Amino acid sequence: MHRKTIIVFTSAIFIFGLLACSAVKDRVAQEIVEQVTGIEEIKIDESNGSTTIDIGDEVINITESEEGMAWPSGKLPAFVPQLKGATIVSTVDIGSQIWVNFEKCTKENAMAYANEMKTLGWEVIGEFEAQDSYTYSIQDEEGRLLQIGWNDDGSGILIYGEK
Repeated sequence: MHRKTIIVFTSAIFIFGLLACSAVKDRVAQEIVEQVTGIEEIKIDESNGSTTIDIGDEVINITESEEGMAWPSGKLPAFVPQLKGATIVSTVDIGSQIWVNFEKCTKENAMAYANEMKTLGWEVIGEFEAQDSYTYSIQDEEGRLLQIGWNDDGSGILIYGEK
């Protein structure tokens, strides 16, 4: 199930990146995604900076804003604190996962966030640091996962998921 969702999501993002927003182009994008994934009933709806991709047994909601948007507290559990010092540019809700894409974040802020989660009792399950990127994966005692990835251009992603 998750593999199908990731394939659909990746295909949809790729197609939306190539096509501008219009009814005709949306239908073309939908047909391409259907051909790539083999799923025949994909519904794509775009309105007010939000895109909904319905593949029947799962719905993917994408919200984005180039100017920045509020921390998605309504999508994330209350125990997931806000990432300070970053501009949120999009969120992707895939049911059991929430992806928060950000920009204008320093490495120090990304690392401070990871350290804050450790102090809240989350356990480190993976960490990778390079000169131009930083990835930190943690989980809590109930198996919920959180990953933060940061790039030296200030962009990155925070992914929250439940089993």
